[in-house]
Amino acid sequence: MKAEYEAKGYKPADGKITTIQAEFPDYVSDASVYPTNDKTSSITYPSSSSALLYNVIGKNSYNSVGQWAAYKFTVDSTGLYKLGMRYLQNLLQGMFVCRAIKLSGGQYGLADGTPEAPFAEAYDARFKYSDDWKSTFVGDSKGNIFEFYFEEGVEYTLYLECSLGSLKDLIRSAENSLSIINSCYLRILQLTGATPDEFRDYGFYEIMPDVLISFGEQAMELERIRLELKSLCGTNGSHIATLGTIAKLLDDMSRNKGANIASNMSNLKSNLGTLGTWINDSKLGTLIVDSISVCPSDAKKSKLPDAEANFFESIWFEIKSFFASFVTDYNNMGVTKEKTACSNVSIDEWLAMGRDKSNIWRS
Repeated sequence: MKAEYEAKGYKPADGKITTIQAEFPDYVSDASVYPTNDKTSSITYPSSSSALLYNVIGKNSYNSVGQWAAYKFTVDSTGLYKLGMRYLQNLLQGMFVCRAIKLSGGQYGLADGTPEAPFAEAYDARFKYSDDWKSTFVGDSKGNIFEFYFEEGVEYTLYLECSLGSLKDLIRSAENSLSIINSCYLRILQLTGATPDEFRDYGFYEIMPDVLISFGEQAMELERIRLELKSLCGTNGSHIATLGTIAKLLDDMSRNKGANIASNMSNLKSNLGTLGTWINDSKLGTLIVDSISVCPSDAKKSKLPDAEANFFESIWFEIKSFFASFVTDYNNMGVTKEKTACSNVSIDEWLAMGRDKSNIWRS
């Protein structure tokens, strides 16, 4: 795209940074995409030492493939821009989550307003794992920062859609492996029963040699997936290492004419559940977003919001939170009411349940 922009004579915009608070999207894909509160950082905006304020999106929902949140914005100067985000991705250790960047308005999207990704790489915007908040420009796996051409005065809509990106094929392969391993497990149960005798020779090699072959093949397949993920992510975190553990078990069960199958059936059953959980967790692209910044393409990273509070900001926030805990009435909850022209009446509700359940009931 950079060569295309240069050919068209596009230059970095000479405008201001537009900051969008991610917790308040203009449109969402469904009702489960909603704002939540996060107090892990004192500089997440807005924040309060005594109250729970909506300040992030994506903490408890907005993580399933196809879900999206959309934000309207305009710019004050025509030219090239890039997107910055302050986010936290600390769920999938060692892995990344993906978002598809889609746009509508101006030259972007279809005539009926349907958003589209401006280029192929925008389907695979990556956000790497970290225990800490990050504030950086959005880009691809190679570190190339996405640039977009926006015109002054035109209203654009930015869609951030949950996607699997380059993980899609690997997760599909893992699902196929799970199906094959589960079929082999059921065949073994037909022979051994629910509680196999580990000291008995069941003759697996003579009765079902194809099961041993399948175990060996799926061990190699899971190891291949692990190595590809390690290459994509640049590390071998605990989430990725899970595949190596399962592959080692399958390889062990495929050797010595199946002599280790009976003694490892309980481990195989447990690891089938582990692999299923691994697949489901990998599909959930949990990304907590605080803010989105639309920046001129020549803006420096230092212009983005700070990723983490400094030492004094953190200490001061903790001190205020400590003293606020003595005066906060935890038996009452902030109400959410909408004032209208015809009515200004509120209803008091008494709930005999915990605060967590009360929050769910209220929302």
